[in-house]
Amino acid sequence: MKIAVLGCGAIGGLFLGYLSRKNQDVIGIVRDYQKNVFNQQGLIISKGGLDEIIHVRADTKLDEEVDLAIFASKINDLKQIVQDNLDYLKKATAFSTQNGLQADYILREYFPENKIITAIVMFGATFYPPNRIINNFDGGLVIGNIFGQKMSSFKEVSDYLKGIFEISES
Repeated sequence: MKIAVLGCGAIGGLFLGYLSRKNQDVIGIVRDYQKNVFNQQGLIISKGGLDEIIHVRADTKLDEEVDLAIFASKINDLKQIVQDNLDYLKKATAFSTQNGLQADYILREYFPENKIITAIVMFGATFYPPNRIINNFDGGLVIGNIFGQKMSSFKEVSDYLKGIFEISES
């Protein structure tokens, strides 16, 4: 599964780091100041006083299609990050990590309702630019589709993420 994490601050950075541990076909879409640091120094994730350096791949825009697009940008940046990468998101399942439902309604402007997975993030992190993340506390993800749609990709995405996060399906 080709995965893009779009927005790699605290939560997006944890997704990028933990997914990169499992799968080399993951790219983080980051801000300009993060790109070279992420690619050259990796992502530093601190947990329980221990640092782990995870080698990641990052760019400022997609240059290939992905199967799963995890949106972790700030809500005010969401439309722009989708528009900037839309050519490579046409076949993707959209996975929203923003609190609240506004992101899902924004994503619905670009993706069919049966291609949007909503996540409630139950873990916490703090981002220290350019490439350090503190994993403050563990938790899982509650995932579902707020539009009540049957999704052909839901089980595949859920099963994939279960190897990394605790998943509850709603």
